[in-house]
Amino acid sequence: MNRKRAFEHYLLNNSKLAESTIRSYVNSLDVLTDFVNERELVDDVVHLYQQPNRSHIARIQADERYEAFNQEKHGIFNTALNYYERYLTFENTYGFDVFRPVREQNVQTIEAYAKERADHRCELDPSHETFTDRRTGLPFVETSYVIPLAYQHRFEENLRRLENIVVLCPLCRARLDYAPQDERDDVLRQLYAMKKPGLQRHFIQVRVEDLCKMYESKVLGISRFF
Repeated sequence: MNRKRAFEHYLLNNSKLAESTIRSYVNSLDVLTDFVNERELVDDVVHLYQQPNRSHIARIQADERYEAFNQEKHGIFNTALNYYERYLTFENTYGFDVFRPVREQNVQTIEAYAKERADHRCELDPSHETFTDRRTGLPFVETSYVIPLAYQHRFEENLRRLENIVVLCPLCRARLDYAPQDERDDVLRQLYAMKKPGLQRHFIQVRVEDLCKMYESKVLGISRFF
């Protein structure tokens, strides 16, 4: 995956921007790259996606010609660059692993990022208490796949992806396996409502009734219910 595509995935997963707005910001950096090189705003040839350089970005934003161009385009470049700098900070921490094709992903990296994004709190209810993990000094939380991987055979798209991961406190995680069916189903409805938009972006859909059946079969030790 190239950096442009990774930046787009980052915004899809870390902002509330509309997809059309995200595409505009992502594509605007190509327009800005051409503008900077045509007018030689910096000494070197600039490739914002291929070879990002924070000093180049700072020099570009300080140039009066850039300021005029940005105002002409209603500030889109400043906004896009602000998001892009946040992404570069993210990339320095996690690399490309989180947004690479599923077959290339490092599962531990994805799960670590999911916990970081949730601020090490239960996504079902951030006020839920937990204990401090002695290994990290952070609140202990667990990750789980909303649609169980045991049912991969029912889906064309790979379920082992960030959008299918939920971060839970130990109590809520245990509820998925040991709570009475009605209570567990209520939790599943809430979790699926949270994750549904991200899953649908990858054409992963399931009826919530079928999701509840999956977990009932899982608890009973049945790998398939269809």
